[in-house]
Amino acid sequence: MTTCSRTFPGRPESVAEARRWAARSLIGCPGVADVVLCLSELVTNAVTHSRSGLLRGGTVRVRIAAAPGVWVRIEVRDDGPVSWPPAAPGAGPTELACGGRGLQLVRELAGGHAGSDRRGLYWARLPWIPGEVPAPEPWGTRWLAVMERAGWRCECSGQCGRAGHRCASGHAPGYPLHVVPAVPVGDAVAVTLPTCALVALCAACRAEAERIASRAAGAVTRPDALFVPDGDGGSR
Repeated sequence: MTTCSRTFPGRPESVAEARRWAARSLIGCPGVADVVLCLSELVTNAVTHSRSGLLRGGTVRVRIAAAPGVWVRIEVRDDGPVSWPPAAPGAGPTELACGGRGLQLVRELAGGHAGSDRRGLYWARLPWIPGEVPAPEPWGTRWLAVMERAGWRCECSGQCGRAGHRCASGHAPGYPLHVVPAVPVGDAVAVTLPTCALVALCAACRAEAERIASRAAGAVTRPDALFVPDGDGGSR
């Protein structure tokens, strides 16, 4: 597998620059036109609708990974939506959630192999040769992709529940890291999830994320008791 990545300013002119960069990176790929078109739509979405393009100094990070002869995967990470509500309990990665014909086009070209982590990361995996069905990515390939995306550091980004927390810079190569689902659902499920659904966590952040998920799963929602029926069928 070969990979390349680049960070672009969150400006409209970066769309054309990203297209040219992707085309140069995939010389010899029969499906390069579809890949470039999908990348163009995702970068356009980032600079138009996210903090990357709407706030000063925003950036768009693009990563291309290719298994020549098999598939090409693109990842576009923006700076997040302008309004960033927390994901609903139990909510996991989804298909390209934002509306618009461009994102629908990406999903169609990728044969449904596209999605988002709801926090600014969009991805699509296309066949090396247009029209073919890309083979599933083995766990080792996805593990390496997540570690490279994370810079080989813990990327809890608040997943551990501590607002604003970032792991110490000492969590560098050699520090024990685990590639696990962004929403804890068990390691058995992790091996079936796409790359965008996985994060690299240190042992402490992983344990805290699992505790948070366990408490949320065990919580019982109590009904509103402002009006309690009395014995006569009225309320008090």
